Amino acid sequence: MIYPREPKAQKYAVLKTQFTDEVNQLLDPNNPVGRSLFNYFQRLMDQKSVRSLDVQDCIAEATAAGIAYIDKHGKEIRSATAWLKKVGANRIRNQVRVEIRKRKLKEKHEYQLESDKAWFKVLLDEERTFAAAAMEKLSAADQELLSLRFVQEMKYKDIQQYYFAQYHQSIT
Repeated sequence: MIYPREPKAQKYAVLKTQFTDEVNQLLDPNNPVGRSLFNYFQRLMDQKSVRSLDVQDCIAEATAAGIAYIDKHGKEIRSATAWLKKVGANRIRNQVRVEIRKRKLKEKHEYQLESDKAWFKVLLDEERTFAAAAMEKLSAADQELLSLRFVQEMKYKDIQQYYFAQYHQSIT
């Protein structure tokens, strides 16, 4: 007997739901593994002297990367804890690299840069070229969310408040 195949979108939805459920369990304040993960990120940020990144933003970005991974590859993420730890640590390391590049560029071309924002715009121009093609493939709602986060530089808490005020709904 031939069984009908489960549609990919439905399979991906199940995988994403499993992943987000596991992440939500980790984020429960009573979960010792989640507290340990949170403390690990905080300790790593303190060791690397990263001040421009929030632990909650780091976890949220790692979660978004997990969902994007499932969408792209259609594979299950076996351990949300391991995924968040790996991707979050990489995000922190990348932030350290950005801050080092920023400091070096500022020292080298201090006379050219009027402010911190001017340097950030130089770096962002390169990244925007690559991001523009990817943004076109996203839905309008996803584009708005990414615009709020990265263009307007809102924190996830502020975005949640924005959506609640705008649409009377939460994004969590």
